[in-house]
Amino acid sequence: MRTKSLLLAAAALAAGVLSSQAQTVYSANIVGYVNQTFTAGQYQLVTPTLSVTSTNSAEDVLPGLQTGDEILLWTGTAYASYTYFSPGVWQLPNGNNGPAPLLGLGQGFFYLNGQGLNETNTTVGTVALTNTITLPAGVYALVGSTPPVSDSLEGTNLNLPLQTGDEVLLWDPVGTTYLGYTYFSPGNWQLPNGNTGAAPTLPVGAGFFYLNGQGSAETWTNNLTVQ
Repeated sequence: MRTKSLLLAAAALAAGVLSSQAQTVYSANIVGYVNQTFTAGQYQLVTPTLSVTSTNSAEDVLPGLQTGDEILLWTGTAYASYTYFSPGVWQLPNGNNGPAPLLGLGQGFFYLNGQGLNETNTTVGTVALTNTITLPAGVYALVGSTPPVSDSLEGTNLNLPLQTGDEVLLWDPVGTTYLGYTYFSPGNWQLPNGNTGAAPTLPVGAGFFYLNGQGSAETWTNNLTVQ
């Protein structure tokens, strides 16, 4: 389909924003739920925010799945497509049928609601107070914010290891394009329109591409600040 072609073409150049609203509730024992609305017929860039099972199978993270819904996982150079048919039955990237893909905390992925109506997905699981991800040097990594809260790209919960020249790509599902933000210094980013300004705010469960523009790997540790 045309939208998928645009996705693949953009990814080949460089390659991530969750257009829907998300709600999060969590308690002192760090068990909670996240509600997300997936717009019909749109690819949306999201990430798991809760540990549901030891493997975080897509069917556990996304209990609202319906036949024809699709997940795109980034391999580092291309997307691997998984299409849901029924519990335990997915079309795999090689065209065969197999089990659901696994969706780890901090892993970004595209989700396509293949239905004619919006879907509401409710994930119930454990809130991770911390999560560490390695960001390789000089490549785009498809990642996501683990803390189930909305936060600025410079926020303390997101806690990105920002250094001058690092870049974040957010996905605009309406325009089917990536929006690039390049970090210069606190409060000073190059925006998609070429101007400079403040960091954007990510909604709950947002996935994005992160380019570590340095010469060595960066360590990213999400920290959830519980009031």
